[in-house]
Amino acid sequence: MRQKPYAKLKLQINDAKSAVASAYERDYLSYEVCVGKGRELKYAVGNKALDNFMTRIRRLTRRREGRSMEQVVDRFRAHFLGWKTYFWLAQTPKTCPPTNTHPPAPDFEMDQRIN
Repeated sequence: MRQKPYAKLKLQINDAKSAVASAYERDYLSYEVCVGKGRELKYAVGNKALDNFMTRIRRLTRRREGRSMEQVVDRFRAHFLGWKTYFWLAQTPKTCPPTNTHPPAPDFEMDQRIN
């Protein structure tokens, strides 16, 4: 049905990726919109992004691979800091990394605990 208006433009629409829905039902760039206290709109990390993050962390920290603790920590740290930098705008602490403040500085608190 959506194909008809775009026929003259010769555009192909991928129905699996296209949808008309409320902003509360859709993720955008792995963020989702939610309503906080006082009906205030907040940004949260999308469930799919959070699941992907946790899956990746589980894969990085598996014990059955023969790696030293230093190698595991280096790989974990790189992934965690990248994820935190991308999602630092999230306003919901339940779905955010433990330090939900700002993109990490060189003397980031987690660096002290890992190193």
